[in-house]
Formats: sequence, C-alpha cells, structure tokens
Amino acid sequence: MLTTNTASRAAFFRAGGVRFIADLLPCLSKRFDIDVYVAGPRSEDFDFRGASVHIVQSRKIPFTDKRMLPRLNLDADLVLFLDYVAALSQPRKPHSAIVFHHLAQSFYDENPALYRRYFGRVGMRYLSIERFLLNRVRDRTALALAVSDVTIPYLDELGFRVEIVGNGVDTSLYRPAKKADYAVVVGRLVGYKRVEWALRVAERTGIPLKIVGTGPDESYLRRIAPDSVEFLGYVDENEKIRILSHARYLFAFSAFEGFDLPVIEAMASGTVPIMSDIRAHRFILSGNSVGAVVQSVADAVAAIRRYERDDELWDSHSRLGRRLVEELWSADAVCRRYLSALAAIAP
Repeated sequence: MLTTNTASRAAFFRAGGVRFIADLLPCLSKRFDIDVYVAGPRSEDFDFRGASVHIVQSRKIPFTDKRMLPRLNLDADLVLFLDYVAALSQPRKPHSAIVFHHLAQSFYDENPALYRRYFGRVGMRYLSIERFLLNRVRDRTALALAVSDVTIPYLDELGFRVEIVGNGVDTSLYRPAKKADYAVVVGRLVGYKRVEWALRVAERTGIPLKIVGTGPDESYLRRIAPDSVEFLGYVDENEKIRILSHARYLFAFSAFEGFDLPVIEAMASGTVPIMSDIRAHRFILSGNSVGAVVQSVADAVAAIRRYERDDELWDSHSRLGRRLVEELWSADAVCRRYLSALAAIAP
C-alpha cells in the first residue's frame, strides 16, 4: 500500500488519505501480508494493526517517480490525488489493484464552477495531467477499487475494471455517549471544506462549535469565527472519538469528497450529521433518512431548528445512523468487500 502523505510514527494515520485504511488493517492482514509506505521527516519502521509500516525520509518514496510531473505548487489535498501514480514505476505485474479515493476530474464533473473556484488554474491544469497518468496506470492495473460511486463514471470512461468497496470504521471504538450541547467539524481547514459555513451556522443557531484539525485557512477562520467556536487543532484518535461521542451534531459542508470518513465516524458515535448535498454524502446514506442533507447555510440552520424542536426526530436519526454504519460501513463489512473483490485477481 502506497501513499504520498507525509507522516511520522507519532502522527501516523492522522492524514485522511492514510487514516482511511487504519480500521481495515486487522481484517485484511489475516489474508494478506501488508506493507505501508509513507514519506516522513526521517526513516522509521514499525508495526501497526498487523501491517508493517515504512516511513521513508523526505518525499522520496523509491517507487513513486515524481520527476515526470511538472513543477506545480500543489496543496497537500491536491497531492492526495496523486497516490496512484506509484503504479507507474512498479514492475508490470498480472495482479495489481489501486484504491481510488477521489479524482480531480470527478470533482470537476460534479460541479465545474466550484472546482474552478477552489482549485483555480492549478486545478484546471491538473485535469489533463491526471488523465495522462490514469491512461498509463490503467494498463498496469487489474482492478480499480473505488471508495464510493463518485469516481465510477470517469473510471468507466477510461476503461478501468472497477469494484466499489467503500470506507469503514471499527464500530467497537465508537460508542454513543451522553450528548453535550455542541457541534463539531473534523477535517483539514482548506477552502473546499467550506468550514466558514459551519461558523455561520453556529453563529445563527447559537450552538457552540468545536473544530478538530488545522490547515492553511486556520488563521482566516479564526478571524471570522464567533466567540462560541473553539479551535482544537490536531488531536489523537482517542480524543477525537471522545469529542465525537459527546457532540450533538457533525457539520460536514465540503464541496467535494471521495467518501468523507468523519461522517460515518460521527454516525457510529450517535452524532447526527448535517451534510452538504454532494454525491459522496448521498452515497454514504444510500437512500436512508439519516441526518440532514443541505444545499446552503440557511438549509442547515432550518434543519437544526427542526431537530431542536423534535427530540424524537433527533433520537431516531441518531439510532439509525449507528445502525447504518454497522450494516454498511463497519470495518468488517468493508473488509469483506475488499476480500471479495481481490479474490478475483489474487493468485
């Protein structure tokens, strides 16, 4: 397993592009020998949940040839799109699979205007680079594994064989607890996450807001945040789970996602998600009436006021959210889909 995220042993799996697989490793490692490679400030080797982790000093992961890419000033979130280019410099093998979390073209296809707004000229330039890379990767890939249906139309167009596996969490780690009167945002503070929506919703509803994460927009968000907002920065997994378990709502207003792991982490905690109306969130819900899917700050405010007036509705969505994760997005359920898909190509 390869990733372009940077990490250290102390902060391993903090970045979403690496964190997605953490809860799946105990199950997958029963069937496969797993090695995870990630760049970091110094070389380190250690075991994590049944996998052997290799942190390679700097960004020079040996099997990822970045020299073919143009000199672009890419934000870390854009670099996540490049995870799959590692296959370009690997030996040609008959059995290879690549997991696609998100693709720039899929984001562009979902909402061209918002894509241009948040990724600008660099993002537009990246679309052609991505297509070039994917056309080369396709010939070395026996199977593409997608975490949602967001990337499926583009991958089908390019001629990949695709299976959807989803993302999963260990539901035993996430337990509903006595709720406090606050909402939470979990994620990197970058433009397309639209954290400013959360600030406006908190201000208009009077609900205190805790923000877990940091990023390039943090100083701007701090300047415009009402007094009821608390910026917690990065926290470890146990603390994040504790914060989620006591939160009444999760605000997830991103303009684009490949899946959105915090949404299922929140639902597993009995926390009701208030989500932007994007394809990834609709995929997670899979037609179930759980949480609120909104198109604007006004919609989010109205949804919260409905919940605050109707305890039975909130209780119902809290219970149904937990059940949905147990049935569709638990680590065991997702691992079974991985194993089923990989069985078709594994020797």
